[in-house]
Amino acid sequence: MVLYQTLEEHISLCLENLDKIYRGKIKSYINTLMKEDLYEWLKLSIIFHDAGKCFYEIYDRNNKKHGFVGHEWLSFWFLSNFLKSLKRYNDYNDLYEKLSLFLVLCHHHAMDIEKRLSYLTRKSRYLVTYKVEKCLTIIEKFLEDSMFNDKLVIKDFKNKILKNVKNINNNFFIFKRYITNNEYKSLWDSCWLGSSLFRKISTITLDVLMYCDYKGSENPSNEIDDVQSINRELVARVVDKKENVITKFSKVLYEWGDLYKR
Repeated sequence: MVLYQTLEEHISLCLENLDKIYRGKIKSYINTLMKEDLYEWLKLSIIFHDAGKCFYEIYDRNNKKHGFVGHEWLSFWFLSNFLKSLKRYNDYNDLYEKLSLFLVLCHHHAMDIEKRLSYLTRKSRYLVTYKVEKCLTIIEKFLEDSMFNDKLVIKDFKNKILKNVKNINNNFFIFKRYITNNEYKSLWDSCWLGSSLFRKISTITLDVLMYCDYKGSENPSNEIDDVQSINRELVARVVDKKENVITKFSKVLYEWGDLYKR
């Protein structure tokens, strides 16, 4: 028996937790750093942060669990394509683009994202594409309830993904070289070699996303015995029923969140 949570459920719960934590001290602190409200950009990052999980089959034929190692790189690819479509039809501050990409790529930074990319490269032959359209439908649903609800942008984005999705499987090493040598390097230079203002904003907002991510996944409620059937679902979390869902790291993160919600 395993417990699982669908991607749609996870995003919804993460957004609920964003509403709970952002309106207090977090928003006040960000407003001391910049005039603009980052709520919608945090919301965008949450919508996309686990999109890359649609490429994974969790269990192999022997019912061995593989998980989602490296999914943040594929989520980063999803969001990067969306932002390119957004920029085609809208004008916005590049800071927001870099911030949202940083949050998605680094929401598992403590696990060494470059090592996770190497693992993903070795396991790329196991990636699947048959759940991508379902993922796009879920993303579109949440975008419709955001400031990014632009039909032209969403259509352009979906077309980009569906046109290029085969590159994830057929040309994975080209894909890896592109994101590591170009977008990733540019993003990293902007984050940590750029202004102290951006470092402060990116640090506090990354904590917010991680808090929402952990809170949004702490209680998977769907039960199933046939683990192979999970491969057909678009899931964000799968745990053994006996597994301890609350970790030491998540407890510390929750204490941080509770402090800032006051």
